Amino acid sequence: MNWKQKTLAAAVFAALSIPAHAQTGGAGPAAKTQESSTTDTEARGTNREEMLLGFLHRANHREIELANLAKDNSSSRQVKDFADRVIKDHQSADEQVFTFAKNHNIDLGAMHSRVSAKEELTENERRSRAVGSATGEYAFMAETGAGEEASRAMTEYKATLEKLRTLKGADFDREFARAMVKDHQMLIDRVTRARSRINDPELTGLVDKLLPTLKQHLSMAQKLQDNLSKS
Repeated sequence: MNWKQKTLAAAVFAALSIPAHAQTGGAGPAAKTQESSTTDTEARGTNREEMLLGFLHRANHREIELANLAKDNSSSRQVKDFADRVIKDHQSADEQVFTFAKNHNIDLGAMHSRVSAKEELTENERRSRAVGSATGEYAFMAETGAGEEASRAMTEYKATLEKLRTLKGADFDREFARAMVKDHQMLIDRVTRARSRINDPELTGLVDKLLPTLKQHLSMAQKLQDNLSKS
């Protein structure tokens, strides 16, 4: 072996002796930071997608709960017909949400329990004048990251539900129509904001299928409110 061959062999051996992480930079501070940043970004994206599904699931159940109350407390045929439509459409929407979650290994039941616990904590904070400190699941519902908005929405929903339970007849009908307008406008706004922040094309496709029904409900509720104000 001549001196050129010996030199080349020594260089190859030296290169192969360098640890893999030194060649790739995988263990360097910059690489670790980049890897951590990528992981955090992916986790946030996944979290947003799961939280949006959880929010849709809970919103469906709340609208169904209000509509069932209308079937019991209303004396108006048009109110009861609208309630039937709300129940049918939100049950269908929830089946789609549940199927999507199941196909993506997301446990909506466990998420419901976590968010319920967060709701209770948020309500306690609100009562102790610590509104705005809620984080995580329930804060995502507001899509702005502001726990105060989520807390306010939760409190208003509970107040509306309790008020409706005490009303009958025309008084119930007017309050129910008002609640349906407000709730569906809130749902449309939050789901639209959430859609702009998720990366999963399948989930955006699901949202695009559900939004038109929410908008139709809003239009129907506004018309119902208008009709009731004239009666």
